[in-house]
Amino acid sequence: MYNIAIIGSGQLGSRHLQGLAKIDMEINIEVVDLIVQSLELARKRYEEIPANPNVKSISFFQSIEDLNNSLDLVIVATNADIRYELVVQLLRAKKVKNIILEKIVFQRVKEFDNIIKLFKQHKIKCWVNCPRRVFPFYRDLKSMISPGEAVSISVQGGDWGMACNSIHYLDLLAYLSQDTNLLVDATHLNSELISSKREGFYEVSGLLIGNIGDNRITLWGGKKEVPTIITLMTESLVVIIDEGRGIIQSARKDSNWEWTSEEKKIVYYQSELTHLVAKDILIGGDCELASLHESAELHKPFLTELIRFYNEQTGSDIDYCPIT
Repeated sequence: MYNIAIIGSGQLGSRHLQGLAKIDMEINIEVVDLIVQSLELARKRYEEIPANPNVKSISFFQSIEDLNNSLDLVIVATNADIRYELVVQLLRAKKVKNIILEKIVFQRVKEFDNIIKLFKQHKIKCWVNCPRRVFPFYRDLKSMISPGEAVSISVQGGDWGMACNSIHYLDLLAYLSQDTNLLVDATHLNSELISSKREGFYEVSGLLIGNIGDNRITLWGGKKEVPTIITLMTESLVVIIDEGRGIIQSARKDSNWEWTSEEKKIVYYQSELTHLVAKDILIGGDCELASLHESAELHKPFLTELIRFYNEQTGSDIDYCPIT
């Protein structure tokens, strides 16, 4: 019997709970959130999933202290600004074997090194939930790229949460290129900061540029909603991806660059993934998600550049990035 906890039961945490509700191994689930309304949302969404006899118990708490003293897996789905302190609090109170952290993982660069050191001391395995690595489409796409072949990715859209979601595409480039030596340039972002839906957080628009070795990524975000299109290029392959509609256009050098088009499921909801990732971790000790160490190599240069940008626009001197 495995004990699994979800800390943070809002929009994303409640979807993780729906995913766990589909698991095919015996577990106990515990959910923690300070906000009663969030716990009620999680309970409601859990009840939308057909009853599963493998879920032996489910409990809802407002304090980490109420959790089981020994936890096989913890999913931390809180806002980024409180995640570091919550993880530290968790490790002081409970024995934890495995952790999945939502992104942006932390707002301060130094917090990554602190937590990695702490996890090493406690012998805790940790992964970051940038799930495109788990999507079958991108796993198949990776197999089509020759080792050492440079990859270029372009992402263009509008109102897609550029600050908080760019890490997903940076992670995708790292996954496809099998490298994490990231450099980021935010000098082409628009100077106007955009207030996020969550108070105290901000979004950006404009152009963000990055590279991992010879691999290149450009991210463009407009202020008004526009479908997001991903273009991937190598010397032997071009793929245009409309994730929302599930449409892929591609051309390959070995097919004389003739264009083909197909429709398939690309994006999977969190409620379709969490039970699969959890089972991989609990049974096999690993999963397809990036480890915290690998993800930190992407987060740190990204956050450093955005912090510089925010300070430049506001005249501040903060050491954290106000995104979630």
